[in-house]
Amino acid sequence: MSNDDLLGSTKNPYPVTVTAGVDGNNRPYFLYANPQGQAMRSPLVIPAAQPAYDSIRFTQTGDKSVLRLWAAVTHTLNGSSPVPQGDNLLLAPGNTVAITVNGGTWRGTVLVFEQLDASGVVVNLVPTPDPSTQNNG
Repeated sequence: MSNDDLLGSTKNPYPVTVTAGVDGNNRPYFLYANPQGQAMRSPLVIPAAQPAYDSIRFTQTGDKSVLRLWAAVTHTLNGSSPVPQGDNLLLAPGNTVAITVNGGTWRGTVLVFEQLDASGVVVNLVPTPDPSTQNNG
């Protein structure tokens, strides 16, 4: 079984890279880019295709010594429960996670990073601003 199978992903339109860092004031910052390094903004739009694409993958790139991608918390933006449970809390083994988005839906996603001290011990969990995905199916 592949990592894609474990993460519930069968067809990704493209991975979205995530660069996480800490600015000079020790505040986390997060940058989203496509594989070519071009900046992307929310919503991340999955293009229409036949058959429809079903997911988008977030992968952390760059230095992981201060902030390390741990999980994604997702919420389908249709009035369903925003509480992380079941498939709404997706761990990110290998600093990558695929978010399933059914055709024609929007999904909110908060990436959660572990903040590490100098010795590599987790001292905090840090969420990103909420990128949403729109699947044009």
